[in-house]
Amino acid sequence: MSTTLFIGLGHMGAPMAIRHARVHPTAVFDLSGEAVAEVVRSGGAVAVDALDDLPAGVGAVILMLPTSRHVESILLGGEGLLATLESGTIVIDMGSSEPDSTRALAAEAARRGIDYVDAPVSGGVPKAVSGELAIMVGGRRRPSSGRCRTSTCWGPRSCTSAPPVPETPRKL
Repeated sequence: MSTTLFIGLGHMGAPMAIRHARVHPTAVFDLSGEAVAEVVRSGGAVAVDALDDLPAGVGAVILMLPTSRHVESILLGGEGLLATLESGTIVIDMGSSEPDSTRALAAEAARRGIDYVDAPVSGGVPKAVSGELAIMVGGRRRPSSGRCRTSTCWGPRSCTSAPPVPETPRKL
């Protein structure tokens, strides 16, 4: 089974990563060492000290970051993850990113053979802790593997939209 790299362990990301690590091999990264240590202490996850030194077998990357600028800084550029991830990897952006940025990142990922899924969540911290988030999922095509099934850790409900962000954006 491949490893999921979970990036962003803030108020929403930490409980989501903890739930994910209970059932899937999970590596975690955050700029806050305290946040990483807390998730690792909860069991199941391993720490990643730097994004230029990823564990072997990363098949999925989950981003729970505050803004599109944060997502772009992680994914783009010569040192960005899109340049280092293997073709066939899936990137799942679960933050409330800007539609234009999401479309551009999805296009760049596709050029590199990487699946990009836009999957913002609703429900706040209490639902992240309880695993009852509503997940709005969008992607150009069905990901090449079953790795998207990881969302069942966070919530029983999801709705799907074909492109990462439709031409008429549904998120504000």
